Amino acid sequence: MKKIKARINVFTEKKKYELVQKSYDAKLQNIKSSLKMGRKIKVAFFVVYDAVFPGISVFEEMINNDKFEPYIVVIPDISRGESFLRNNYQKTYKELHEKYKGYVRTGYNLENSEFLEIKDSYDLIFFSTPYKECVHPYHYIDSFLDKDILIAYMDYGFPAVKYAEYVYSTDLYSKVWVAFIDSEITLKMLTKAQLINGTNAVV
Repeated sequence: MKKIKARINVFTEKKKYELVQKSYDAKLQNIKSSLKMGRKIKVAFFVVYDAVFPGISVFEEMINNDKFEPYIVVIPDISRGESFLRNNYQKTYKELHEKYKGYVRTGYNLENSEFLEIKDSYDLIFFSTPYKECVHPYHYIDSFLDKDILIAYMDYGFPAVKYAEYVYSTDLYSKVWVAFIDSEITLKMLTKAQLINGTNAVV
């Protein structure tokens, strides 16, 4: 009985992820239509640590491309206590703000310890951490699935430990429009661990 229930749960989860993937078709068409009308694509790169920004080269290319309006949105790590949250957030915001003036936005209000909701002001969002427990619900993928936003994720390093297989099985990898990964080796790992078998992955 337990095996039957487990298989039903897997089937249900897989169907849910497939519906999420299907929803991106209309969102992509909306962006293409906007481009044809001359509107820029507004992009957010969610960054938790200034040293962990795998999309930095893409962000810099977008700055120099008149089809895009890119921003870095600094969000805090909530998993290591209040003191770490505040110190790391300040450091990350300061480093990126000094380097990319005018392109850095805040996902947290230090003065009143308020997490800021991003809502639907972007066409495309890039995540840089897959860990649900590290970020506020406002800054996790589930807050954006019902909005007209394409959502992507970029890996920040080669998966050298067994734990990576568990990470690839988490829901973020199956919910994003595209999971950009580093190698064919990683693709094989993702295809095996992920419920939708790497269908949204790009090396």
